Amino acid sequence: MPLSKAFLKKIKKALLQKKEELAKSISEEVDGIQGGQGHHLADVEDLASEATDESIVSSIIEMESAELEQIERALDALDDDTYGICESCNEPIRAARLEALPFADMCIDCKRLQEKKRF
Repeated sequence: MPLSKAFLKKIKKALLQKKEELAKSISEEVDGIQGGQGHHLADVEDLASEATDESIVSSIIEMESAELEQIERALDALDDDTYGICESCNEPIRAARLEALPFADMCIDCKRLQEKKRF
């Protein structure tokens, strides 16, 4: 069953909101890393702790950037009327899955199979 225009409009709004939140978060985290530079008299322990914190923030930025990329792909799919079609089996993705994870690009069965192959 095709997705309704109202559903697609709701999904697009959610994607755009999440995109804005992620972009703001990434920007703030990058500013935080850049703002923390310039230590003149910090001791070794403080520097080690700060390096660990920066590594964690860097990992978070990387994950958020990947999610932002998925959102961009979902928005592109909405624009070219391919949204909600599994990239693996070309079958429709259930609306419940898309509502829970608006940037899902695979149906649950294909995603499970992909994850099973990974491990």
